[in-house]
Parts: sequence; C-alpha cells; structure tokens
Amino acid sequence: MAILHRNKETTNLARMWTRNFLSTHHREDLVEIGEICISELVGNAIRHTTSPLIRLTMRPNDGSPLFEVWDDSPKLPEFPKVVSFDDLEAESGRGLCLVKHLSRDCGTGPAAEDGKIVWFRL
Repeated sequence: MAILHRNKETTNLARMWTRNFLSTHHREDLVEIGEICISELVGNAIRHTTSPLIRLTMRPNDGSPLFEVWDDSPKLPEFPKVVSFDDLEAESGRGLCLVKHLSRDCGTGPAAEDGKIVWFRL
C-alpha cells in the first residue's frame, strides 16, 4: 500500500508505484495499460475531491493484478456503459471509459472506513 499526499507529483508517483509493482511481479506486459489506468483514477481523485491523501493498494491477484485507489469523498463515480464521441473537443469525461475498456474489470464502492475505493483489474 502507498499513501500519497495530494500535490503536483501525485500522479507521477502513482505511475512509478504501478510500474515497479508490475515489474516486480513479472508483468511488464501490463505496465503501459496499468500506468494509463492508474493515472486516470488518481487524476480523478485529485480533480474531483478535496482529499489530502490518496491511498493506492496493489495486489498480484493470481496473475490478474488488482489496483485500488481510495480517497475520502463518499461520492461514487459511474463507469459509463458506452463510449460517447458526441463532443470530440472535450478535455475531460473519457477517463473512466478508457479504464473500463483497457482493464479486465473495474468498479467502485464505499470504503470500509470512509470515502470510496475505485478499482481496476488487469
């Protein structure tokens, strides 16, 4: 588990932790997708909450690595059911679609303590 302080380096640190975790578990084939997905979820935690800390949990999960991002906001994001290309000029709004389509599985739920967990499995 990694606890990251919210600052301009948070997303870079999350990518580094993801890269190191996947390399340690001999899943270099998943590094690029893992970095994209973790960047989206951590970026959302920074952009859409005021959480001062973001917690990352990574588990090998029998060859299908599981990544969880915790923040202190109880508001659960919704993974879109379909990709919409209505506004190709939009600068946001596609991140969870990207995670949904790149990952094997993904979801969200309330955390045991407070806040929420958004997760994906590769």
